[in-house]
Amino acid sequence: MGLRIKKYKDGYRPQWYAYYDDNNQRKEIRLDERISGPPPPSLSVKDRGDAEFERSRDRAQIKFDKFLDDLLLQDTITIQS
Repeated sequence: MGLRIKKYKDGYRPQWYAYYDDNNQRKEIRLDERISGPPPPSLSVKDRGDAEFERSRDRAQIKFDKFLDDLLLQDTITIQS
């Protein structure tokens, strides 16, 4: 489970994405949060970007956490890490 920067042929998509496993099936969602600031040159979420990028990552993580909490409350998925 985690956030993701989707690579594109000329760089990256401007939205944050997230993925999770539901009963051994990987699912991906597009979060309603734009990537702000320049991401790390590697485009890997394992690497840190500038302060603005990190703030957008924090906002995306909050939205993803809320998404997962809502799914768990609805009892529609079994999250596996």
